Amino acid sequence: MRYPLDEADIDARDKMLDSALLALVNKQLTLHQVSSGLKEVFGQMDSGNRGGAQDWFKNGLEHMSRIKD
Repeated sequence: MRYPLDEADIDARDKMLDSALLALVNKQLTLHQVSSGLKEVFGQMDSGNRGGAQDWFKNGLEHMSRIKD
């Protein structure tokens, strides 16, 4: 079952996306880390795992920083 994102989720998602792109531009994260992280968070949303997606919205940069190149 899919769970639509509410307004707070959408705001958190947008903030995470902005932060990930800024970290990429500032060379704090690599393209591979950001790309892999975004694929993961979109996979969470597509599968209806709202809790998993919310975790990525909140902790996305931390999760992405642990992805190995």
